[in-house]
Amino acid sequence: MHEKTGARAVLLKDEPRRIRPWWLVHAVLLVLVTIMWWPALFRGKSILHGDALIFSLPLLEFLKNYLHGGPSPLWVGQVLGGHPLFAEGQGAFLAPLNLLVAWLFPPVLGSNVFHYMCMLGAGIGVMQLCRQLGRSAWAAGAAGLTVVFSSCWIHQQHNMTIAGALLWVPWLLLAFERWLASPTLPRALCMSVLGCLLVFAGYPQVLQASGLFMLCSMPSMFFARTWTQHWQRHKRAFVLTALVAGVLCLGFSAVQLLPTLELATWSHRRGGVELFPFFHGFKTILRGLFFPLAETSGMPAAGSLLACMLACLGLLLRAPARAKGYLISTCVVLVLSFGPSSLLFRLIYSVGIVPGLHFFRVLFVYSAFVALGIAVLAAFAIDALRTWLRDHAELRAWRPARWLGLLVFLAVGVALAYGSHPLRGLWTTLLITLAACVLALLLTASRRVAWLPAAMFLLVMLQCMLLDLHTIRFYAAPALPTPSLLDRLDGPAPQDRKLWVSSVIDAYGMLDSRTHGLDHPAQRALATDAGLSNLLRGTWSLNGTLGLELRNRTLIDEPVRQELQMHTAAAPGARLIDLLAIRYIATDHLLHAPGLQLFGRDATDFWVMKNTFAHPFLQVYKDAAAVDSAEAALDRLHAAQVPQLVVQKDPRDAPLPPPDTTPGDVSQVHTVFEQRHSDYYAIDVQSPFACWLFLADANYPGWHAQVDGHPTTVWTAQLLGKAIHVPAGTHHVVVAFRSDSFRLGALISLLSLLTAAVLLMLHAARQRSPAVMQESA
Repeated sequence: MHEKTGARAVLLKDEPRRIRPWWLVHAVLLVLVTIMWWPALFRGKSILHGDALIFSLPLLEFLKNYLHGGPSPLWVGQVLGGHPLFAEGQGAFLAPLNLLVAWLFPPVLGSNVFHYMCMLGAGIGVMQLCRQLGRSAWAAGAAGLTVVFSSCWIHQQHNMTIAGALLWVPWLLLAFERWLASPTLPRALCMSVLGCLLVFAGYPQVLQASGLFMLCSMPSMFFARTWTQHWQRHKRAFVLTALVAGVLCLGFSAVQLLPTLELATWSHRRGGVELFPFFHGFKTILRGLFFPLAETSGMPAAGSLLACMLACLGLLLRAPARAKGYLISTCVVLVLSFGPSSLLFRLIYSVGIVPGLHFFRVLFVYSAFVALGIAVLAAFAIDALRTWLRDHAELRAWRPARWLGLLVFLAVGVALAYGSHPLRGLWTTLLITLAACVLALLLTASRRVAWLPAAMFLLVMLQCMLLDLHTIRFYAAPALPTPSLLDRLDGPAPQDRKLWVSSVIDAYGMLDSRTHGLDHPAQRALATDAGLSNLLRGTWSLNGTLGLELRNRTLIDEPVRQELQMHTAAAPGARLIDLLAIRYIATDHLLHAPGLQLFGRDATDFWVMKNTFAHPFLQVYKDAAAVDSAEAALDRLHAAQVPQLVVQKDPRDAPLPPPDTTPGDVSQVHTVFEQRHSDYYAIDVQSPFACWLFLADANYPGWHAQVDGHPTTVWTAQLLGKAIHVPAGTHHVVVAFRSDSFRLGALISLLSLLTAAVLLMLHAARQRSPAVMQESA
């Protein structure tokens, strides 16, 4: 109920009748997106830049293996020294599109198909959103092309998690607009389902930005008489259905939300995180707003001077309430996208006005919402301009002030674009923008102003073809796994071949697709197992690139670096690299720390060192020292001269078992693995005295241990491992991971689905009741 029905009818009536514009704009979108991704879909090429190679591809491969009977993502020992990968969310293990491409396609092709479908689906969603807002088919088509070919949306195609989350944003906004028009139960449920899909997509910042965008778009509506009347008539329905949508969205997504929230409390972000220090100058911001991705340096945004000028023009024309709402939302996310470069942002950040902002390190996601807002505002402006020009078709009757205003408007836009100093594409961008002005005047003079939206759509299409289609450079698809010296690491089991990567190649994710000679660093990144690419090889690594690393894991980065550079007081054999069973180090140069021997040099020019002092994955200690915190454990280990077991006090206040005074040493203890998997260990132990078993795999809620079937405490030990106390004698020890948060979340999600089904049946029955049918008639 936001001035949609009547406006839409007029627009559809006024459009040229012999063309089916709604189908045509979809066809154009399909053709352009297909052309862009053609090398990746049909010519054996692939995207290699950014996070595509060392983050997205390994996660997709892991998901594919899981769907075909591989290890569970609930606990993965191969990354970060042990991590609850499912709880991280970025693997999007419940997202429908991820599941589909992982099931149907090989990983490399699947990742490219995924990005293709994300761009196509998002474009269609933007078009549907604009139609719901009462825009013409041509204006909606122009908005759809502007969004998916904007510099920021193209830029995010290197990361499957972000691209998959952005896919659902326009659809959520569409559901929100439909609910505002008619607050019924089915429309509220549709909103909750789409909110759940955003949670499953695995990038919480997109969900937060979506909620913020919708919330900021609402206040302007209360200044419109039609909306206030609509609100008064349906106030109760709005409140009840909003509550239902919110509760069921949380319920549907509980299977993912509860594990993620649990991980957040154990991660290094539990108290917030520092912003990545990006500072954008005014010219950089303008380049991101006006020019395509190849022309930007630091802040990709709308990437269209034409769309930005149309959106600004709409401010001068009569705008409906929803256009004003989108203007407010766009301004808010624009300020947030500036980051610390803006004084206003620093004020917002320091005061804490925007919930959740302190938990995000980067802010580029907000630029995608800037592009979406500008595109929708441009769609409003296109139709409003057509109406205004139709009412003022006599150009000769225009006053000089009107012509002067037009010239000033164009001059300001051209001056800002030219003054931003783009690297190239300036004249193409300016010519397209000036062509839009000339076409508008010619169509007005020839009494064919009804064709204005179609003309604007064609110019946007031309802009995409000339400036955006070849923004991403594709490369030959890599072989998986890439041959590497790491294939020859020796050890009885993967857990005994644990790897630490100390290389600048970890910064590979910062490279864009037009980096000269990208093939070589791409091959080296895969050969070095940078990022999460060790999942492709099956190597156990203490490295990884995830957003919610365990706090204890982040604490060991600097101590390990110091140990590798011989800046430590700990004796060989008592260092963290020894206690945590780090047997191999991939490095850019030779290391000379005690016990490190050259294992070999890879063809891609990195070295592998072998740590001869590394302890096995399973270790035995006679005694343990308890400390109150991870920092205290680190201090004690940093100066250790002999191997010692340092455990952190149990948060449930379990008492530390007393030391066994029986004479003897750990060489008398015999241990045999009966089974060992990433999330399950069965060990037979024979010892003449009570002892401690230590597994060099991170501890986390969900790890449970039993000694001869009797539950026992699992202690966090050596910062990034777990210890179990075993009495004297012969015993069978089982250490297994069982995520209680996942099980509870799954139960809540199931109950929420049943509740939604019952509500829909009751709603359908009510709609079929004679009283309601008579009222509708």
